Amino acid sequence: MERFHRQLKEALHARGGGTKWLQHLPWVLLGIRAAPKEEAAVSAAEATLGVPLQLPGQPLPVGRPNMPELEPRPIIPSTVRTYAEVVAQPSLQVGDMAYVQQGGARGPLDSTYSGPYRVLEVRGKAVQLQLGDRTDWLAVERLKRHVEAAEVEPARRPLRGRPRAQREAAAEDRAAI
Repeated sequence: MERFHRQLKEALHARGGGTKWLQHLPWVLLGIRAAPKEEAAVSAAEATLGVPLQLPGQPLPVGRPNMPELEPRPIIPSTVRTYAEVVAQPSLQVGDMAYVQQGGARGPLDSTYSGPYRVLEVRGKAVQLQLGDRTDWLAVERLKRHVEAAEVEPARRPLRGRPRAQREAAAEDRAAI
């Protein structure tokens, strides 16, 4: 169940529902049920029903009647996986754009990554990024390569602490006391 919940949260986050996640839930569940599994190249719905799902907007198959004849259900082979599987590291090069995985506590549908930031140097498992007006070295495990074809503007590092106006107002309040 935990793995399914993680998949569900990731899909809701990718859909960009935010606080309106309940409106996106039926579409996300349809996508999860219709997506083919890696092991057998059939979806959970196809394994259950014996025929592939007809998704909204998908053209009807040519040469088949609207009511398909029942076929034997595909068998999904069992696989043994562990959480310790090696995850492929992103192949980053100088000049690429990369997103940085945010640490700390966050809401279940909050953004997981910030950026993109420009890669300045790569040394083994460490990558130097341009974070606004400063640079920083980060572990490659915390990065995800930007893969869109369109050029993007490098992100500015988010400001930390209170905004300047609040700091100045607090200083004035302390001075008045």
